[in-house]
Amino acid sequence: MFVLTHEDGVRTAQNRSSTPQGNGRQATFHVPHVSPTQAGAYQCYGTSRSSPHLWSHPSDQLQLEVKGEDAPHAFLGTSCPGGGWREGGS
Repeated sequence: MFVLTHEDGVRTAQNRSSTPQGNGRQATFHVPHVSPTQAGAYQCYGTSRSSPHLWSHPSDQLQLEVKGEDAPHAFLGTSCPGGGWREGGS
């Protein structure tokens, strides 16, 4: 399972797909109803259903840029790390 967080630390979206993408460490997140408030830096963390309190180290940051007032949705794709587990999720 992968978790996507915004730079403010809010858990934005979760990908609970059981089908790995790419090398098993890639995820695509759907962010509905995108507005300028959702622009900014995001990071992905890996976790498991059996130990949701253990998160991987963060992925590299990716930037979501919103042009105009509102967009119907956005898809963010990133490589998410696995291993290097740490307690918490922040």
